[in-house]
Amino acid sequence: MELIKWRDAYNTGIGMFDEEHRCLVTMINRLYTALREGKEETVVKAILEELINYTREHFAHEEELMERHGYPELDAHRFEHNSFRSTIRDLSRMVNQGIDGLGRPLLQMLRDWLMHHIQEVDARYGRFFSEQEL
Repeated sequence: MELIKWRDAYNTGIGMFDEEHRCLVTMINRLYTALREGKEETVVKAILEELINYTREHFAHEEELMERHGYPELDAHRFEHNSFRSTIRDLSRMVNQGIDGLGRPLLQMLRDWLMHHIQEVDARYGRFFSEQEL
């Protein structure tokens, strides 16, 4: 069962970024399924490791394109990325220290990120690049 089904509203208009965002939706749905099936502890650590790699690559892709084309909101966007990365690293450290029960807070954070960051913040760069005809 999926918590989130990909919708056109999540598209930024930049194919590579939209595909990378779909990976995030897949991670959210895997975590949701694990929570429903009582397999939280086996999945949370793996999801966090994937998120660390995902954010390193995906955020670098976004920021490089923004930098190259003079996106005016780059600094604010980078700040949001850094905050998200920091939260993911903190949660990963907590899991590695043996703290349980982080699956639901992680799921809520990821869902909120998808709804706010992708639909609002990333949508702005989508409009910017579209207006620049990139």
